[in-house]
Amino acid sequence: MRIPKVTIRALFAPRSARFAPRSSILSNRPIRLGVREAWLAHERYAGRRITTTGTIGVFEAGMPGEYFVLDDGPHRIGLRGEPALIPIFRAHLGRRVRATGTLTFRPGVGIFLDAEGVERGA
Repeated sequence: MRIPKVTIRALFAPRSARFAPRSSILSNRPIRLGVREAWLAHERYAGRRITTTGTIGVFEAGMPGEYFVLDDGPHRIGLRGEPALIPIFRAHLGRRVRATGTLTFRPGVGIFLDAEGVERGA
């Protein structure tokens, strides 16, 4: 008796992809997270596109080391972007915005959203 050959294929996804909704893996749609979730699970979402909502704040305003944050209560993440976005960040200081970009985590530096854009709302 002849035994037929069977091919078994397995699909292995990176660990971080297993936690994201299937629809956001298949498309490049950002994952919707709160600032708190992005802060608490930054290692899980680092390198992923996310959309989050928070209030834009600034530290060291007007100084060479000036930097922006997205604040939501006790949690905050840094907010970075292309130079063209800096005036938009300033225009929305103290306002609640929805920001989309790539979440970045670097030990010793912190958790940042490398923003593609921000819009007022939420």
